[in-house]
Amino acid sequence: MSDSDATVSKLYGVDTYFFPKRVTFLINEDGVVFDIIKNMSLDDYANRIIQVFKNNNLIINSNDQN
Repeated sequence: MSDSDATVSKLYGVDTYFFPKRVTFLINEDGVVFDIIKNMSLDDYANRIIQVFKNNNLIINSNDQN
């Protein structure tokens, strides 16, 4: 999500001083934040996020056979 005016960042307590920070909030189906990830490399970003959801048993239907 783009947050150019830092409205959402401030609501979630993300420091936006000088440079915007990349912070990922993982939210379950009940709308509860269950993990916050900071400083993650973008090289394997998607796979790592999927793995966190799997580790928390939050992926119900996946084509991944691993």
